[in-house]
Amino acid sequence: MQLSDYVTAGRPLSFLAGAGISCNAPSNIPMARPYVEAVIDVLPMSESVKASIKDLLESNTLRFEQFMEELQVAYDYDLHILDLMQFCRAPNALHFFLARSLASGHTVLTPNFDSLIEEACSRLGVVIRTAYDAESTQDALRESGQPVLWKIHGTLQDVRGHDCRKSIVATMRRVGAKGEGLCFEPGMRAVIEERLNATDLIVLGYSGSDDYDIVPALARYPRDGEYCGCGTEPPSLP
Repeated sequence: MQLSDYVTAGRPLSFLAGAGISCNAPSNIPMARPYVEAVIDVLPMSESVKASIKDLLESNTLRFEQFMEELQVAYDYDLHILDLMQFCRAPNALHFFLARSLASGHTVLTPNFDSLIEEACSRLGVVIRTAYDAESTQDALRESGQPVLWKIHGTLQDVRGHDCRKSIVATMRRVGAKGEGLCFEPGMRAVIEERLNATDLIVLGYSGSDDYDIVPALARYPRDGEYCGCGTEPPSLP
């Protein structure tokens, strides 16, 4: 079955949108590893230490979230290093596709911190709300009148422009320097479980490297529906 068959079949869908959706022009947000390597290059530490950290990244021993937590503790408490993602206000075709998907009643889950899906929704006149922590998740579950963008690892900014980086700091701390498994906030976990069981899943721009939370969630909740993964080219809605 082709991706277009899933999209045009009239069935409810859930989209899991990873960092790869924001790599294409005009967004051009770098993936995690080159992003971290560029940060390492400007940190005040010896070249040998920098090389050692990069080796840990290469071997997947050190995760993006672990590195960012250490950076936050040692150098950048408010994680301004992530502001680059918020400075980008140029959504690409995938962001517009996901905005239209939300407007059509489909579910969108994303671990991404940037606000490009929200920006695409704004430009298309699609009014949404974002769920990114315990409070916003409970609000979204109580008020079901608007489409919800589920930002499962937090967000830099909500749809009203409020600074929400504390939600990202909380994610970093939950992963922790020990690489401990991340337990989703209970309300968010309930949404993920229900959506994975009720809909077919389409994965866009996601590498599957988050084996501490997203991958176990996918494995834990077996469904009778179907799964489809693709890269960074947007399908089209009818």
